[in-house]
Amino acid sequence: MSQTTIALLFLAFAIVSFILEKIPLGLTATICALGLTLTGVLDASTTFAQYVNSNVILCVGMFVVGQALFETGMANKIGGLVTRFARTERTLIIAIMVIVGVMSGFLMAFTMSLDDFIITHFTKGPGVDTLSTKIYTEVKKGIKPEMYALSTLIFMTVLVLLILVNKAPKPREKQ
Repeated sequence: MSQTTIALLFLAFAIVSFILEKIPLGLTATICALGLTLTGVLDASTTFAQYVNSNVILCVGMFVVGQALFETGMANKIGGLVTRFARTERTLIIAIMVIVGVMSGFLMAFTMSLDDFIITHFTKGPGVDTLSTKIYTEVKKGIKPEMYALSTLIFMTVLVLLILVNKAPKPREKQ
């Protein structure tokens, strides 16, 4: 059997598995990767080199944070706020667009900063620091007074946001 035929068979398997979702998506992808490697279509270094691609890491981070928003109930709270304040269809659409923009911006910023920290931490030269690597370095060798000030500002910002979110009026459940 030619390599093209084998690759097309694995593609068909992946498409059917993704549609039916009888096998978990991650397991389907792993089966395809291992299958293409074991049949000789791809060599191991080519197959697994893509797992450390920064785009893959970015997507994985976005999936994790996005799922965390659903698991903690934050997505439901945001949805409740949107539907409570939107009186007309037009304001509902605008509110949804704004919330989606803010949430996707948050997810992108969080995962990009995490990705940038990991890459910068392992590839930076001497004398080069970003905010995240500076904080990490200072924490490892002992915190200086300016780190206390920065930590206080970050802590207070997060605290104020948490208080505002928790003190917001909760929507009443319809019975």
